[in-house]
Amino acid sequence: MTVPPLFPEPITVSGNAAESDYDTRLAFIRRVIRGQFLAFAFVTLVATQISKADGRLESILAYAVIVMAVLHFTRRFGRGGWLDRWFGASLFFLLLVILGWAGATMKASGWPVAVLPAVSALIWVYSVLAGRDFSFVGQFSLPALVLGLTMAGGVGLHWISLETAQLATAMGLPFLGFLVYDLAMILKRRRPDEVALSVVDLFRDPLNFTTYGVRVWRHWQRVKI
Repeated sequence: MTVPPLFPEPITVSGNAAESDYDTRLAFIRRVIRGQFLAFAFVTLVATQISKADGRLESILAYAVIVMAVLHFTRRFGRGGWLDRWFGASLFFLLLVILGWAGATMKASGWPVAVLPAVSALIWVYSVLAGRDFSFVGQFSLPALVLGLTMAGGVGLHWISLETAQLATAMGLPFLGFLVYDLAMILKRRRPDEVALSVVDLFRDPLNFTTYGVRVWRHWQRVKI
């Protein structure tokens, strides 16, 4: 008797990056990580150019969610095609601008949002320094250690308050965990030549947390759990 899995299996495609040889897989990972770092650098640039952050944060985040949802459908109905590549690229640029707007608004409200591009930079630095010893465990644990030591040092030297350090850590660690986990999943659903689309996936996949429950329910209905 075959026991069905309790949770749905990750989405995979044939010829995905995870099935490639080690050098191809490692090159793919490094290019995607570099791409997300450059994307977050652009978001940071947009945020620094907004001298006066107008608008309610809730409304700005709602705009971001709407764009993520449209990006999700471009992938679902046009995976790898012109809809996913070209229309998705335009929406991705719009999403980065909106995220920069949100970052400027959060910073004006006192949120330590600088920790997010800092985490993005840390995982990029790790991917460069790790060489062929790259691992997803190391990609999470070493940047997490650096983040923790930086926050502790900032508090000890009175550069930041304990409350700011706690909030920055509470924002940075889940964000780091998401990037590492999602990159591991992207390896199974993107091919080695789909680096740009994989970078876009890192920015639209946060929406999956709102739809995963539906996937689990449909899976249970299908396997009659």
